[in-house]
Amino acid sequence: MSIYHFSMRNISRKNGSSSIAALSYILGEPIKDERLGLTSYQHKNIDNIMLSSTLLPEGAPEAFHNPSVLFNSIEQYEKSSAARTAKRIIVALPNELTLDQNKQLIDDFCKNITDMGYAVTYAIHYDPENRNHHVHLIIPNRKINKTTGEWEKTKSKKEYVLDKDGNRVPLIDAKTGEQKVDARNRKQWKRKTVSSQPLDQKETLKSLRKSWAVECNKFLTPEQQISEKSLEDQGINRIPSIHEGPTARAIYRRTGTSERTEQNLEIWEANEEISMLERILLEIVELIRELFAKLEIMDRPELRADKEALDAETKFKIETGYGFDEDAAAIMEKDTGHDEIYNAAMGIKNMLLQYSDPNGIDIDIDRIPMQPDTTDDDKKMAKAVISSVKEGISAHLSDDEIANNMRNTMQLEIDRRERERERERERERAREQRKKISRSHGEDGPEL
Repeated sequence: MSIYHFSMRNISRKNGSSSIAALSYILGEPIKDERLGLTSYQHKNIDNIMLSSTLLPEGAPEAFHNPSVLFNSIEQYEKSSAARTAKRIIVALPNELTLDQNKQLIDDFCKNITDMGYAVTYAIHYDPENRNHHVHLIIPNRKINKTTGEWEKTKSKKEYVLDKDGNRVPLIDAKTGEQKVDARNRKQWKRKTVSSQPLDQKETLKSLRKSWAVECNKFLTPEQQISEKSLEDQGINRIPSIHEGPTARAIYRRTGTSERTEQNLEIWEANEEISMLERILLEIVELIRELFAKLEIMDRPELRADKEALDAETKFKIETGYGFDEDAAAIMEKDTGHDEIYNAAMGIKNMLLQYSDPNGIDIDIDRIPMQPDTTDDDKKMAKAVISSVKEGISAHLSDDEIANNMRNTMQLEIDRRERERERERERERAREQRKKISRSHGEDGPEL
């Protein structure tokens, strides 16, 4: 099953990390850090490393195809003890794809990075259990000047702070309350430091996250599609799983269990229960839509008048004994639609009781895939009906009372829709009247 995982973090000297050490880990080979004079080698499971590649932007030196040369160059260029020398991205790979397909996918994605002027080295790591295929990408945190082939000199610049109207914000002297001026009596304005490196901007991270999903989905079937959005933002009633990582997987292989894998197992079981509830609710919604359509037709004014006339005739026959008909009497005693409502109410009740706690069913109906012709009014009606049945179950009402409450709930919606239709008919009559007046004025002219 395809999953979406995309994480990016800084490789920073301030935190004791080095792009050379990170490079050694993802490539599974010793690499000398020429700045420190040390050799890094941090990977034990070299059999899991399937392939690696370095991609360069336009104008980059050919020597940078060697990742050791590339990252030693950026490490030596950065002088600050707190320098962020590189970005590190870890992305989950679709298990459904072959190694060649994954390589093509990564190359296509990395074009987004090289087009911005950055170099990138990546390495594909496969999990022998086929559960954790992923790729590591390391990106020097400076662009390469396509004209000179050298590292861009500036990583940040100063910009004026602007107000909501786009005007510069004055720099106020706290003592005088007046705008500050310099030695040459020039007004001073607030300024801020902004990064000139796209990789330091949130918009770029969002764009890369989306691009990864787009590139992946080109290789995946409709059922396998992934999204950079959270499950909540996608409107999906699921609990997100947690990232297990290599340490948790190693513990699981060694002991048969780990805290994070156990958490994911619990999440999987909860999501299975949510799937069952969605199926129950979908059946309920379709049942309610079908019943409501029947009741709404039966409640239309012209049919209601026929029914009232039939009821009056049947009542007369019962009271006078004239032409008495037992079947007509039985129909008279039972409200039209009673059987359908009662059966539907019991069906809904039984489906809700499949779940141990009916009041615990709080799945958002709006997030359940519905039939294409399901309207917002249908969903609203379904929510109201389900709520009325759940309340009846909680209050230990009789089946007849539950059915009656459900009928009342649906009747309120029928009446509301009829009022809306009547308002629309009134608006249509008003429009027709205005058209007649307009045509009359057009033919004879307005009265003086």
